[in-house]
Amino acid sequence: MTDTATTFDGTPSRWRTLLRPRLPAVLIHLGISGAIFVVLMALIVFVWYPGPFFAHDGGWRGTLIVVAVDLVLGPTLTLVVFDPHKARWKTVLDLTVIGLIQAAALAWGIHTVEDQRPLAAAWYNGAFHPVTADLVRRQGGDADRIASLHEQHPALVYVQVPADPAGREAVERRWGEGFAPQTQVELLVPLAPNLDALRAEGELFRRLAAADPRFREALDAFFLAHPGVDRERAVLAAFYGRYGNAVFVLDPQGRRVGVIDDAFEGIL
Repeated sequence: MTDTATTFDGTPSRWRTLLRPRLPAVLIHLGISGAIFVVLMALIVFVWYPGPFFAHDGGWRGTLIVVAVDLVLGPTLTLVVFDPHKARWKTVLDLTVIGLIQAAALAWGIHTVEDQRPLAAAWYNGAFHPVTADLVRRQGGDADRIASLHEQHPALVYVQVPADPAGREAVERRWGEGFAPQTQVELLVPLAPNLDALRAEGELFRRLAAADPRFREALDAFFLAHPGVDRERAVLAAFYGRYGNAVFVLDPQGRRVGVIDDAFEGIL
């Protein structure tokens, strides 16, 4: 039988001469990167993109960025560059350069993911829409003020459009500058005093449930799985995320108690 580590003529294979000596360094690098990845994923899943925001508003994309720069880039560079036969100082230099490249790429990735995280979901024109950290910063907005508008994170807020002509004109002008009404930080107010507007829109879902069997089954399944939620008093509200739609289920105080998404992609 032929040794799998040699070629047919008995000379060492490429695996033995190139890859195998580098494997310990790659595995060490991958282990360190994996530990960093676990910390970053906890931050993304539980802090920056919690609950439905992970699936529907960019959490998955943020995860892919972290995987690319943390678990792929660094270990791959180590596999390509590391050579155990080099002088010690050259090996240290190589690994230092690799570490700096990975750190810079990871810093960029973390900044990108954090910049696009939703600070709030704002109710406007019949649905909730995400308000990202980037949009708030570009307007000079106060993230702490937005967070104070609601007890949950991201905050559920209401867009209070001015009734006077001058105020509406200002909203239109800001819209022309690239800030849609649902993202204009000065229009964001607490949700609870405005729940009647959501209740009126939520009646649409109840009518859909009566007409659409798939919709009705999803609704029934949700309340069966959440016996503590009062079905008659719950408020149903659409959420239009950047990468998918869902239905938020709110309690009478305007707190999100759950989400229904699987049955609604073709309807919302």
